[in-house]
Amino acid sequence: MMSLILSNRPDALTIRSSTAGVVYRACDVSLNMAAISALAKKLRTRIQKKKLLTETQFGSRAISPQRIFLQDAVNYCFWSKKGEPKWTVEYPKGTILDGWTALVACFDRALKEGIPILDASYLKHLTLPDARYIFRSSTETPIPLLDQRIFCLREAGRVMVQSFHGDIKHMLKQSKFHADTIAYTIIKYFSSFEDSATYEGKQVYFYKRAQIAAYDLSLLPSVSIDHVEHLTVFADYKLPQLFRAFHIIEYTESLASRVDSMNILKKGSAEEVEIRAATIWVGELLAHTIGVMPAVADNALWSMCEDVNNLLPYHRCLTTSY
Repeated sequence: MMSLILSNRPDALTIRSSTAGVVYRACDVSLNMAAISALAKKLRTRIQKKKLLTETQFGSRAISPQRIFLQDAVNYCFWSKKGEPKWTVEYPKGTILDGWTALVACFDRALKEGIPILDASYLKHLTLPDARYIFRSSTETPIPLLDQRIFCLREAGRVMVQSFHGDIKHMLKQSKFHADTIAYTIIKYFSSFEDSATYEGKQVYFYKRAQIAAYDLSLLPSVSIDHVEHLTVFADYKLPQLFRAFHIIEYTESLASRVDSMNILKKGSAEEVEIRAATIWVGELLAHTIGVMPAVADNALWSMCEDVNNLLPYHRCLTTSY
C-alpha cells in the first residue's frame, strides 16, 4: 500500500519518500495495518458530517493571510513539564484557554490592545518585554520557548520586509497560490520553519509548520489555494497519541514506558523520528482508504483528539517543529 501511494501522490518536498524509509527500518515504532479500518470508518463519518476545523479557529480580529502565517510561525510546544501547571491565557475575561487556542487568544488580545502584532516592521524589532506581555499567562507558567518564539517573529518580520514588501500576500503570489510551493517558499526564506532530521545517515523531512501554514491559508474564503492534495498530514504530538489509542501505532515496551512516564525525548532521536514518520504514513493510509486529501484527514483527526477520552500521554519533545 505504501509503495502504491508513493507512486501515485506527488512528493515535491520528499516527505513521503524519506519518511517511508524510516517506517520500513524502524526499531521502536511499528504499524498495525489491520487496525486502520476501524479509525478510517470513524474518520469518514466525521468528515461526512463536516466536523472539521474552519477559518473560525484563527481568531476574531483581522483574520488575514498575514495573521495566519504569523500564528503558524509560533505554533509549537504548548505542553508543560510533568507536575507543572500548563501555560494558559484568560481571554476574554473568564475564559481560560491553553494550547493553540491560547495562542490565538494572545493575538486577539494584542490586537484589541493596539499592539501592532501583524506589522512586519514592528515584529523585526520585537523586544523581550513586549513578547512577555503579548504571551502573558494566567498562571505562573510562562509560554514555553519564549526566546525561540521571539526569534521566529523577528525573523518573520525581517524577511517579510526584505523580500515580500512587509506582507505575506506577496509570498503567496510568488508561489502562484500552490500549497506545496507555498510550503517550499516558506522553508526557503524562513529558517525557523526548517524541520528535518537524520536517521541512519539519511535525511528525513517533515516540514510540519510550513505545510500547516499552507493548509491554514487554504481555509480562508478570501484566498484560493490549489495543490492542497500534495500536502501530507502534519506530524505533531496529538496524532500519534490518537493512532496509539486505536492500536495503529505501537511502541516497544521501552519506548512506551518513556512516553507514558512523560520523559522528554530528544529532538532528532531515532525514537522521535520514528514516531513522526509513522504518523505521516498512518495519515497517508487513512486518507487513501477513505479517498480524501491527507490534509483534510489531518483536520478531522486533530479535532477528533479533543473528543476521545482516556488517551495515553503524548510523546514530549522540546522543539519548535511542532
